[in-house]
Amino acid sequence: MKYICNDCVLVFETHGKLGPRKIAYCPNCGDNVATTKYSTPLKESKRRGWSEEELELLKRCITGELMIYAVAAKLGRTSKSISRQIHRLKKNETRLIDGAWTIQEEQVIRDHLDEFGPQKGLYKDLANKLGRTKNQVSCKLYHMRKKGMLEY
Repeated sequence: MKYICNDCVLVFETHGKLGPRKIAYCPNCGDNVATTKYSTPLKESKRRGWSEEELELLKRCITGELMIYAVAAKLGRTSKSISRQIHRLKKNETRLIDGAWTIQEEQVIRDHLDEFGPQKGLYKDLANKLGRTKNQVSCKLYHMRKKGMLEY
């Protein structure tokens, strides 16, 4: 069973029986008053985007002000989703532009390929230039090649 110490903001597990009172003691501070059962949201929960307030909490988590488990408990998300989003923020791969591709963006891709050709770091260069993620750029290039819009 998982527990969280609200004083230390530490998530810990207990194995075996807890005794007659079923009280869990924090391994860090030894307190049992501030410990509560820790549960993550259900797996069947719907996917949702990240709000600005949530992103601010994640940035505070990156600087070391908050712990991942505390942010997860506060937001009602799993600690795994929190750590993944923190990793994306550190790599600066948040989706700056989301949605359909414009004709101007396709033209930027064509011009870049005409000027430099297919070289190492192509996806990264185009992602920085267009303000999209590397995955978005690689999928777009794949579809443009498949439709015959590119000769590379």
